[in-house]
Amino acid sequence: MEHLSEVGKRVERLLYSSVLIILASFFFYFLSSAITLDNNGLKKTMLTGFIEGINESRESLDVAKVLQGKYKQYVDDNKKKTDAQKKEEEDKKRLEIKNINKSRVKLGLPEINIEKKLEEKPSSYDDLDVKNINLIRSKLGLKNSLSIEGAKDVYNEFYYSLVYKNLYGDKDLINTYLSKVDLPINEVLIDAKNSIKIFDSGSVKVFDVDTPIQIPFSLGDMKSKVSLYNIESAGIIFMPVLLVIWIGSLSMTRIREVYYIKKVKNIAKSYPHILNIYYFIDRDMLESQKEIDDFNRMRIGDPATIKQNRSISVICFLFRAGVILTLLLLMTAPFYLGALRIFNSLNIFNLMILFVCGFINIIQSMSLLAAEFSIFRKIFFTEGQANEYI
Repeated sequence: MEHLSEVGKRVERLLYSSVLIILASFFFYFLSSAITLDNNGLKKTMLTGFIEGINESRESLDVAKVLQGKYKQYVDDNKKKTDAQKKEEEDKKRLEIKNINKSRVKLGLPEINIEKKLEEKPSSYDDLDVKNINLIRSKLGLKNSLSIEGAKDVYNEFYYSLVYKNLYGDKDLINTYLSKVDLPINEVLIDAKNSIKIFDSGSVKVFDVDTPIQIPFSLGDMKSKVSLYNIESAGIIFMPVLLVIWIGSLSMTRIREVYYIKKVKNIAKSYPHILNIYYFIDRDMLESQKEIDDFNRMRIGDPATIKQNRSISVICFLFRAGVILTLLLLMTAPFYLGALRIFNSLNIFNLMILFVCGFINIIQSMSLLAAEFSIFRKIFFTEGQANEYI
């Protein structure tokens, strides 16, 4: 039957092509293993989060830096003055305000409250207002303050929180960036970006071969690089979808081939690939009288003779099932084990794709094995133009 042979050819092509899927699956496993063991990759992720945290609050962070500087200047200015100087300045201001009040009385204007006026800070410190300070602290996620002392370490508090939040678990990185708190924030960002570039220029072992993290490639005159981290991120999305398509194609094609085999009942007409191994007997190929007698007994349904020969059919089935299971495991196990290694770093979208595709792969594999099981103990007979199985 022509359909049986054509479907068999498709199955064989899929079996051979499965080697590419197996290689891709193993590549993903070794890649995820290498990236998991690569501390530089983790450091890069930490620093990327640190940079994003700074950029998200950059405007408020710059204002906090200014407030903290003004508070320090305000405190330093007051420290420089002796008590006598402070008293002299206060008396001088009182006298100035009294003179102003005399003029205001003559003009019919209300007098200025001397004590309240003396409590006011110089105009250069206008920003050191509790309301203004708390506004910035709120934007940075810090607790409100009851006095202008809230500006004392407002920048440092938020900077330290970013360091501990994003670099937690790496003592060296924490100490390095805690020491940079007094640097301009632009210098901190440049340093972090330079560190990421250094990490990107490193290498990891894939298939026990040193592989650069940034792989160069060119398209015509355009030269660029692709990161192994990006390849891994793409692989966790596309690989499970590819497995669903590939295993689905293999299982449906093989199921159809098994259907034609059961319909035609003539193994000689099937395409000779590794899965088409069955116990079949052609009457014309038998030579000894004992073989012919056994053939005839099985044709008429003799239980004892059938039982003696059934074990060969079982062995053939076990071989086919073993080949299929091995192939399926080689295609799927390395990928899903690799995904398990990076499980904690996956987002909801990745996890949904992974679980849905994994479930579909299980259904596809069970369907394929069920089709093979449908001819579990079958013995195929051919005599002239007659074909049957028991």
